[in-house]
Amino acid sequence: FDEKTEKNITNWLQMRHKLFPYNYTMNYRTTKYLEPIVQPMYYDYPQCSGAYDVKNQFMFGSELMVAPITQANDYAANLGGTECWFPKGDWFDFLTGLRYSGKADRKLKVFRKITEYPVFAKAGAIVPMQNSLELKPDANMEVVVFPNSSNVFNLYEDAGDGHEFENGAFAETKLALDWSEKPVFTISPATGDTSLIPSNRKWTIIFRGFNENVTAKAFVGGKDVTVNTEFDKDTRSLILTVNANVTEEIKVELSGETLVTDNGSLYERCFDILESVRCGYNMKTRALKAVTKKSTLHDKMYELWTIFADTKDTDIIADVLEEQIRAIQ
Repeated sequence: FDEKTEKNITNWLQMRHKLFPYNYTMNYRTTKYLEPIVQPMYYDYPQCSGAYDVKNQFMFGSELMVAPITQANDYAANLGGTECWFPKGDWFDFLTGLRYSGKADRKLKVFRKITEYPVFAKAGAIVPMQNSLELKPDANMEVVVFPNSSNVFNLYEDAGDGHEFENGAFAETKLALDWSEKPVFTISPATGDTSLIPSNRKWTIIFRGFNENVTAKAFVGGKDVTVNTEFDKDTRSLILTVNANVTEEIKVELSGETLVTDNGSLYERCFDILESVRCGYNMKTRALKAVTKKSTLHDKMYELWTIFADTKDTDIIADVLEEQIRAIQ
């Protein structure tokens, strides 16, 4: 492989290892409840006709949805794309926190760079991860938490081999988001055989899909602790780190005027896209004016289609911009 492709493959293989706590828990659910980790959309949404139309799309565990891109990058857009069916409600890009919100289920073409992939987290999703590339319980944990719905995730851990788990040789840690007027995220004390997991853990808690004004207050064992927080604009994430014994409860209280991301500036998002597409400067300038003009969705899209339809192979760029315009409806 060339250097760029090799780096991209390496990053995604490392992501698979980081997801080990999530994947291991999901595979335990497969063993105990016969729930496959990969499920077609109509398993969770049997009454929705749109769930039967997206044959490649699937739920990956209880928290994530994946819409595979199975075609090469479009030359003009310099992006790969696929049609994604979004169930009603809020969904968030797992890597960037971009919010997709609809009052009803809908289909939308989504586009990604070669380094990205259409993986979406449901509202309230809780995804435990780790920093070590070793496939065993880790002392340095991450958990990515998404807003707008209450949820519980029971992290399961055991020795990693043998059948002693059948006799109770495993540990569980309850991760819970209470989405109320004052949202609270809680990491409960581990239960079960805690000798199988590190006695102390550093938790990097990533609240993704949030607005920049969100603030956090942390407690360990009921006592207020000082934590440093940072906000990553690129991933719409508030990040903080808490150290605690696994027998202690961690609570993080969230506050802010508007907690859930509004996706930020539409102009900036479309500008970034148009920088890399292959079309004339005049077309890019006209497109930016069209997306930021105070007009209806129909009028915006009509103007974009008019701009790009006249030139061969550039009509797909209107679809790329439509994703940004229609992300929140």
